[in-house]
Amino acid sequence: YQGFMLLFCAALLISCQPQTGGPTLILYNGDVLTVDAQNRVVQAVAIRGDEILAVGDNTSIQHMATSDTRQIDLQGATLMPAFVAVHEHPAISAVFRDFVDLSGFTHQSNEQVWAALKLAVEQAPAGQWVFAMGLDPLMIPDLVLPTRTFLDQLAPENPVFLVSQSLHSFWTNSLGFEAHGITGDTPDPGHGSYYEKDANGDLTGFISESDAAAPFMEENKSPLKVLGSYEAVLEDFVSRGYTSVASLGYNLPPLAAKWAGNYWTTPTIRQFFYMKDGEFEMLPDSPQNGNDYFKVLGVKLWHDGSPYTGTMHLHQPYLFN
Repeated sequence: YQGFMLLFCAALLISCQPQTGGPTLILYNGDVLTVDAQNRVVQAVAIRGDEILAVGDNTSIQHMATSDTRQIDLQGATLMPAFVAVHEHPAISAVFRDFVDLSGFTHQSNEQVWAALKLAVEQAPAGQWVFAMGLDPLMIPDLVLPTRTFLDQLAPENPVFLVSQSLHSFWTNSLGFEAHGITGDTPDPGHGSYYEKDANGDLTGFISESDAAAPFMEENKSPLKVLGSYEAVLEDFVSRGYTSVASLGYNLPPLAAKWAGNYWTTPTIRQFFYMKDGEFEMLPDSPQNGNDYFKVLGVKLWHDGSPYTGTMHLHQPYLFN
């Protein structure tokens, strides 16, 4: 009798233990896009931790369930692998997050663009910088690009700095140039980056490429200033179904980026960094660095150009007409 009771208790204890071999989660009754070699669409998927155990029809997958398996009815919804953002600049997005939006995603005409900037200037105290982002003549065909004189009239008491959607062209007014001590005699950085001047040698307001624009962006690029916005940018990626983002230059210091990519101690997104010139001091000692959620993969030695500034490498010469 005692032997029978011991055997019964042992069997009971075993039956109460979590069955570690079974799935912790089953999603069923949906269209599951496997993106496998056959590009199959199945009904259900079984998952244990961060591992996909099996995909298949509802019956076979639900048969794998244990008493500890959580099951979710997709009710006909589509389940698919997450997205990977392969060429992004989340730190730049963080810098521009609080800039006035002048983009073609928000505005449909030249009049709307400059009305939006005028309103932002009117709402800013005198002397305060007004930064704006998104000028794009492709998305707004009637857009008239600004001159220094135009911006002086629109913002007589505020320095303004405008960034194109391409991130290669910039504009400022007289107060903006004065704030950084830039005059018609200021040397251009070179390599396609310059402060445009008219026939009289006066600044037109146009700034070509990031080297010449760097003094205007320096304060906005402070890691401490953009950290909260960087975290919000990563949250935006996650909310849109991205699980990984590759940042190709213009990076936050790795420690700050890793902190922003965590909720308490749990990573929320994978980040992979490529360092550009000016960031090489942040390169780790070995290619074998980081982990599955943060890693420096290499360097960005080639920089793209822009047709608007004439810095793209072309097999045929530019047409100036």
